[in-house]
Amino acid sequence: RMSESESPAPKPAAKPGGLREKIKNSSKEELEVLASKLVESLRISKDQTAKLQTVKADFEKQIAQKDSDIELLKKRESDLLLAAASTSFSVPTPSHQESDADGSREMLEEHRVRLEEVERAREKAEKERRRREEDLEAAKALNHELRSQLEDARAEVCTLREAKASVDVASLELADYAKKVAQLTKELKETKTALELSSTAKEELTEELTRLRDESGKAAADNERARSSVDEMKKMAQEEKTRLAEMQLKVDEERKKAESFHEDLTKERVALGRQLASSQERTNKLEEIVEALREENNRLRLDRETADSRIEEVQKEYESFKNRARYVLEQRTKENEEEEEREREKKMEEERRLKEKEEIRKEVEIMRESHRRAESDMERAREQLMRESGERVKARKEADEANEALARALDELRSLRLSAERAEEESGAARREGEESERRAKETEKRNKSMAIELEEIREKAEEDRTRLESQLGEERRRREEAVKQLEEKKERMAARPAAVAAVYPQFSESFHSERSHSPMGDSASVVHGHIHGIHAAPKSSIGGYAGGHNHSFDDTQRSEMSPERLESVLFGEEACDEGRPIEEVLPVEDPMEEVGRLRVQLKWMQEMHSEAETAAANMGGADESAQGGD
Repeated sequence: RMSESESPAPKPAAKPGGLREKIKNSSKEELEVLASKLVESLRISKDQTAKLQTVKADFEKQIAQKDSDIELLKKRESDLLLAAASTSFSVPTPSHQESDADGSREMLEEHRVRLEEVERAREKAEKERRRREEDLEAAKALNHELRSQLEDARAEVCTLREAKASVDVASLELADYAKKVAQLTKELKETKTALELSSTAKEELTEELTRLRDESGKAAADNERARSSVDEMKKMAQEEKTRLAEMQLKVDEERKKAESFHEDLTKERVALGRQLASSQERTNKLEEIVEALREENNRLRLDRETADSRIEEVQKEYESFKNRARYVLEQRTKENEEEEEREREKKMEEERRLKEKEEIRKEVEIMRESHRRAESDMERAREQLMRESGERVKARKEADEANEALARALDELRSLRLSAERAEEESGAARREGEESERRAKETEKRNKSMAIELEEIREKAEEDRTRLESQLGEERRRREEAVKQLEEKKERMAARPAAVAAVYPQFSESFHSERSHSPMGDSASVVHGHIHGIHAAPKSSIGGYAGGHNHSFDDTQRSEMSPERLESVLFGEEACDEGRPIEEVLPVEDPMEEVGRLRVQLKWMQEMHSEAETAAANMGGADESAQGGD
């Protein structure tokens, strides 16, 4: 922790080599961001320097006021010394001179003590001023260091623009550097916040006025932001209206396309219905033909079956005939004629049967040929039916695709309508928000006007109070000067009166001087009071009482009754008695010791924060160097 007399040490300058390496490994945008941050930190340092200059000027004003107070006290001391000297020279009585000298000496001692206190306060204020000047010099050194770092950064930016090829080499190191810069920026902001707190704590007399000004500025900024937001909202609403109009045009175009597509789809449906009707008619005709061919095929199949059954019967009869003929030939081998006849009959029967068989075979061939023709016709009808069914399926697919396209178009139309409604809702919300922002802006403006009026009233009231206090202060000073002047005149008039009283009443003079020597005030007020009291008390006692040498008229009871009142209180009341008051009440000058102590505590806290920030920066620099060495 720093002591109160130590000034905050400036931050250690960053190593130029590491900074150059980091800048070389940084991109143009990041360097521009870094340069802007450095410029911002430089601006903040300038603001802090300006604030410190303002504080220094205020403090110098306070010191000048204290110097003027000290000069005034010195002048009053010299006046009192002159008054004491004139009093001592004008008083011929030694005892009276000693008493006046004692009173003047006590008064001078009191004024000297007060002057020493004021001198010590002035020395403390001077030390505080020197300490603040040292702080200002440290801030200037820090500002100069930041300026040099900014110049180095600008030079490195120029060199980086020339060597732009090696930008994307070390992105990880750049990220670490950006984090450190952000941390340093945060610490700088914390330091700035501490400085702002210390600067705001110095202005106790104008705190309320500053707060009102800040609130007025904030209200004006809020009003400006509200106006800008209203303009942005209006611009967004205009853009939304334009986009809504474009979307409405798109919706109209899509609606026209959907209507034309619907008309085409209706035409296609009509044509498809006609094709389906003609295809259905052809299908019905083909089904009738197929049914007729199927009946003909069944009939031919039945004929074929009957022919096959007849052929089988004929074959069976032929086999049985052969068997019978063989048997007859075996039985009647001897009968030639019968055998020849039987042979002839047999041949005739065989020829007849062969002819029948041949006819039946021809009929079967004809039936087979007709069956093949019917099958080929059926195959062609089936193929045609398959083709027509394929065309029907294709037409159905096309119709389904057309329906799907129509559904998609309708969905797109619905989505466009929904988007248009949403855009209208957003536009309405933006319009309402703009109206709300305008209303808030108007309210803020009204509030700002009312605050400005209140601020003006407060200023006028403060000006009136200041004028009234100045007039009261001038009146009090005038009354004090008149009282001091009258006191001087009374002292000059009373200087010769004790001698005349002593000539008439010598015992009274001795008792008066003894009482005056015991008086705690020891000034001309006690002289006047005792003299007046003695004159009033003289008729109550005899002159012989005084001549007896006993101080019976100024005993303890009478001394207790003679309260040592001041001449100023007798003449002008208690308010005009400024000689017994402390110097802070006589001279209404603000004592800066409390503020100096508070400022010293704040400065000590700022120095501690600054040293902690420097330690953190040094630790981060060491960690960065160790990380670079590890890499």
